[in-house]
Amino acid sequence: MNFIRQLAGTPKAKKNEDWRARLAGGDRSTDNLACDQQDPLKMLVMSVDTLRNIEIDQTIKSGWRYSPPLYEGQKGDDDARPLKMMCREGIPRALRSAVWTTSIVRVARPYQSVAETEEYGTLGKIKVLDHGWECTKQSLFSDQSDEDAVTIPDFGTDPIEAEAQLVQDHLMVGGNLCATGVKGVKSLTLVLYAAKENLGIEYCPLLPDLTALLLSAMPESYAYACIREMKNGGDHYFPLSEMEYISWCKTFA
Repeated sequence: MNFIRQLAGTPKAKKNEDWRARLAGGDRSTDNLACDQQDPLKMLVMSVDTLRNIEIDQTIKSGWRYSPPLYEGQKGDDDARPLKMMCREGIPRALRSAVWTTSIVRVARPYQSVAETEEYGTLGKIKVLDHGWECTKQSLFSDQSDEDAVTIPDFGTDPIEAEAQLVQDHLMVGGNLCATGVKGVKSLTLVLYAAKENLGIEYCPLLPDLTALLLSAMPESYAYACIREMKNGGDHYFPLSEMEYISWCKTFA
């Protein structure tokens, strides 16, 4: 994180709203809440921007819901409108955390029931994923100084150049480093470090950018859980060897 510290200087201490409150927050419409009021834990988590700490519009457009299932079927039609088509029209920013998480788990765990998969996008899973992330950090860092000293790992590209490019692509606003850039890079660094040391991902040039995108809609615990599920799902989401990476580049060039 030396590049960030030199660019931004010493950040001022600022009390930030707890991410759990932001996950559950937002001005919720009453349209789709009737079935949720009996059990709030079944409501979907709202997206939070951990990378830049920018407020996310919590408006849910017609067709999407605040609880599983994520979308409503056509009235008078027995078949629900495919989620793929809904996503192509644009996922509401408020629901990207829930949609991305449940979609990843669905592919990585095809043996799991739909109800169990959809639970990953609800408030009922917050404490589970948060506890798993805290246990992961405790296993990697003996104290706070170790956590503060960690840097972005090498996933096949120069770490210093990768950090500079990530800042340029994801943390610059109006030509300047966003106010919470240092904190955002720390979150990014911690998740990437855990992915390498705890999940055993040695080579994956796409992972830093992918992690940045995940953190733009969810907290560290959710981003780490998504990466873990993607890694366990084989090479469906990202290449894990140089040969696979070159093949991907030639395929999508």
